[in-house]
This record gives sequence, C-alpha cells and structure tokens, in this order.
Amino acid sequence: MAEQSPGPPAPTDARLGLPPTGTSVWLPDLRESVGQSLGLGAPPQPGWQVTPEIGVQEIYTDNVLQTPTDHRADYITQMVPGVRVNADTPRLQLNGVYDPILQYFARTPSQNDIAQQLNAQALVTLVPELLFVDVRGYATQQPSFGGYAPSGPLNINSITRIQDTSFTVAPYLLHRFGSIGTAEIGYAYSVTDQTGNTTSLASSLGGAPVTATSPLLPTFQSGLLTTQEEHAVFTTGQMLARLQSRTLLDAVQYGGTLESGYNNLATETLTYAVTRRFAVAATGGYENISFNGTPSVRISDAVWRIGASLAAGPDRTLTVAYGHQYGFNAPELALDYAVTPRTKLIARYSEALTSTAQDLQNFVANSSVDAYGNSIDPVTQAPLLTTNSFFAINNNLVRQRTASATLLHQRDRDTFLLSFLDESQTLVATQGIAGYAQSGYSASATWVHELTPLWTSRATVQYGELTTTGAFSEKQGIFTVDVALTRALSETTTLTFEYWLTNATDTVPINRVVQSVFLVGVRKVFR
Repeated sequence: MAEQSPGPPAPTDARLGLPPTGTSVWLPDLRESVGQSLGLGAPPQPGWQVTPEIGVQEIYTDNVLQTPTDHRADYITQMVPGVRVNADTPRLQLNGVYDPILQYFARTPSQNDIAQQLNAQALVTLVPELLFVDVRGYATQQPSFGGYAPSGPLNINSITRIQDTSFTVAPYLLHRFGSIGTAEIGYAYSVTDQTGNTTSLASSLGGAPVTATSPLLPTFQSGLLTTQEEHAVFTTGQMLARLQSRTLLDAVQYGGTLESGYNNLATETLTYAVTRRFAVAATGGYENISFNGTPSVRISDAVWRIGASLAAGPDRTLTVAYGHQYGFNAPELALDYAVTPRTKLIARYSEALTSTAQDLQNFVANSSVDAYGNSIDPVTQAPLLTTNSFFAINNNLVRQRTASATLLHQRDRDTFLLSFLDESQTLVATQGIAGYAQSGYSASATWVHELTPLWTSRATVQYGELTTTGAFSEKQGIFTVDVALTRALSETTTLTFEYWLTNATDTVPINRVVQSVFLVGVRKVFR
C-alpha cells in the first residue's frame, strides 16, 4: 500500500474569507447513506481507485405530469450507470462521481430524458510548494419554478426541467516566507450553464407553455454565466505572535448571456488571539460593484466587519460577526457544536447580493467534494445542500438572506436528523426576466434505522411554505413524505423499495398538485 501524501494546500476563498455559500442542511441521499452503512462504498485508499456502478429503477407514479386534475399514471424505467474516481498521489488529489440518469417513460415519451449528474474536485500540484491548479465540476437537474421539497424530486415535469452545469479552473501560486507569512496569487475562470424550456408568466402559473418569442416576460430563460477572477492574498505568520494580518485584493468580471458587471474588493483583516480558543477580528476596506440590470446597480462603498470566534474543541466552534458589504449591514453566524459525542448542532446565517447562477458558481468554486462524491464544507466537513428545489431559479439580482440549522443524533443502529431552512430573496435589479421576490421556510425530520445487519429503513417528513411577490404573486405549501427500505443482497449489491407522497397547495388553483410515487431499484458496485 502506498504511503498517503499530505496533499497541497487548498486555494484561498478569496472573495469573502468565509465558508462556501451552500446551505448547511443535512438532507440525506439514500443511496449514499445506506450504502455506506452497509459497507458498499469502501473509503478510498492512497493511489488511484476507479469504482464503476450500475443502478436500475422501476417507478410508478399516479400523476406523471403533476397536474391538479386529470391525473395520468405512468411507468418509468431509470438506468443509472456511474463511476466514482478517487486519487491520492503526491501530484494529484481527486474525488469525483459521474452518474447520469437515463429516464424512459412508457406512456409519456415526451418526458424521456438524460439527466446529467456530476460532482468532482481535483487539486493538481504542478510545482511542489509553489504552483497548483484547482479544478471543479458539477451538474444536476432542478425545476425552474421550484415548489418541491428542498432536497428535490427524482423526476421533474419536462416543461420546467432545467439542466445545471458549472465548471471552475483556478491556477494559483502559493509561497511561504518562513514565519513572516504566506502569499498567494491566483486566477479563476468559471462557467455556469442553465438549459431548459423558456417559461413565462403564463406557463409558470400553470398555463400553456410559451416560447422565447412570446411578448410575455419570461421567468426563466436558458443562459450562460462566465466569471473571471484575479486575487492576491498575503497572510502573516507567527512573527506577530497573537496578531495576524490578512491583505486581500480581488477583482471579478461577470459576462455571458445571463448577466454582466464586475465586483472589485480590497480589504485588510486583523485577527487577535485573546486566548488559544478565543479570537477577535476586524476588517476594513473598499468595494466597487457594477451590475448592468434594470435599474443599473453601482456600489462604491467602504467595507467593514467585526467579529469573534470561539473554538472549544475540533467539534465546538462558533463564529459571529457584523459588517457592511454589498451596500448594506448584515450579521453572520457559523456554529458547529457537538452537544454530546453522539449529537451535533450545525447552524448558519448569512446575507449577500447574488443571483441563482452566481450562487451555484460560488458554491462549486468554494465547497469541497468528499470521497463519496458529496458536497461538504471544506472547514467543518459538514454535508451541504447544493441546489434548492424549493425556490424558483431567480437570475435577477437579489439580496439573499439564508438561515439554516441541523440537529444530528446518532445511536448504534439509529440516526435522527432535524433540519430547518429559512430563506428570502429581495429583488434589487432585473436582467431581462420577470422581477419577483421570494421568501419561505422548510423543516424536515429523518429517521434512519438498521433493522438487521442486512435491512435498513428510512423515513423523512418535510413541510415548507413559499411566498412569491412581484410580477406575479402566489403562496405555496409543500408537504412530502418519503419512506424507504433497503436490503443488502451481497457485499456489493442493494435492493431498494421506496414510496413518497407530495402534496402541494397553492393560492393559484392550477398549481395544486398531489402525486404518489413507488420505486423498486437494484444497485451494483464493481470493486
């Protein structure tokens, strides 16, 4: 067995100096959580590992088009080939999973589709201790107009089905000057593509679909966001004892069909370690932001932030701050607290000026991918919710507020999860898309239980409410129940039975939907 390499340092999250923009809400994926508990996804070893897999699922639904009346039943066959690649060598660290879903609808062939799914991260060492390249890739499907449980459905009506893909390539130079400090200079190029049917007010509210040439303003249209970012960071070392200085120069240029503009930032952050566990920090600087929407947004303003962090242990950390950025004041919170060895609480609060495409791009660039292909916080290793199917895709510029909390309790044969997500988007400027604001919350409870060494069960209940105001207004309530039973047929094969019910209420009658889905699936891992 090869000796495990320590790995090169990860690139600096230059723009905010904060955790990634994803939501820290643990919403378990049955395939991974059960597969790992049954030993089907062995942790990767140093060197190269390529693990192919194949899944076949037969699905029955009583409302394939997700309509309020005249329900149409259908049988769906899903083929899920996949491959997991892990590498841990002196020159390359790589974790990635590619597992597209091929969907065939027996009675509704217009719904046939190939859903691309990818989650990968690679860190390449070109020159040891000097030159590195960080590469990220992500792909998934989500509904353009939301209205689903935050973790997303298995199949989405083709009218609102959106394919998201996002890639980032970031070369950077990093050099340590002994105890004086560490300097980093880098460049990142990111591209995010959102492809799907253009939807306008009429189709979004349940009417007939309209084309991009319709005089109605669309609520979604396919597009591309490209981002170029240059940054320079210098962080002092131990020469200043308890005091640390971090100087940041960062410039971002947005382009493509979705939006255009720039965001330039220069800050100086001083952190003082009062004790080994408690530190205070203060940031000052200046930002220059331009967004070519309607109305055009120009922000030239001072940036400041004060905060404190407490680390009572590796599983007990708290960071609180209050500051001024993007032209407004806002608090920040990041809590990771092990209440007991078996119970952990994770909580986050943040505000930002962003869009759906920017949010996805920032998430891909700043989160990490674990050995099983799950998105995680690079600092705390907590699982992250990548895309939120509860909210509509909103590529207008919005002030977004996100609060989340998760309570995890693990026993020898049981796992209990309580998750809460509260989010709002206040419209700031439009970019050729109908302007609207969104606000809503969602709560979920999950119980995973090992019945026997071969049988595992899971039950999840979710409820949320979503309010949309602006060019159109509606209020939705989404209730979802998901129960599943999995049996290990062998060390590498699982059999799954699953049922879920979705009941969506709406102030717009045509958007009220009830749907039941039954699934039987087999998954084989080749190792």
